[in-house]
Amino acid sequence: ELYWCAGSWGMLYPFTGNVLGRDGILRTTSLMATRTLAALHRRGLEWLTVGDEVMCGGEIAPFLPKNQYRFTVMYPTPETDDSHVIGESDLLWGMGRVLPAVGEDPVYLVWRWLD
Repeated sequence: ELYWCAGSWGMLYPFTGNVLGRDGILRTTSLMATRTLAALHRRGLEWLTVGDEVMCGGEIAPFLPKNQYRFTVMYPTPETDDSHVIGESDLLWGMGRVLPAVGEDPVYLVWRWLD
């Protein structure tokens, strides 16, 4: 696992919140959500909650455990059948989910695995 990249969405660094918006709204907002999770892990506010070593309680993980999170699009067109993992191409899950209008920002539900 490469801690500095978010698959087909781009690079996790820098955590400043600035993303070039040329890749499409779904890819850009997914990358922003992933960067937020990575920043929370780096600051010690999110913990590692998946794996055998954390069965009785979480531990601080300074790097983003990508297998711990999944995303589901809730708005404007919900993802009802499945969720997608960090870095998965939006060609597989994002086709037809964006309405061509101003102000149609997607809303995500972030799932965290808890052992």
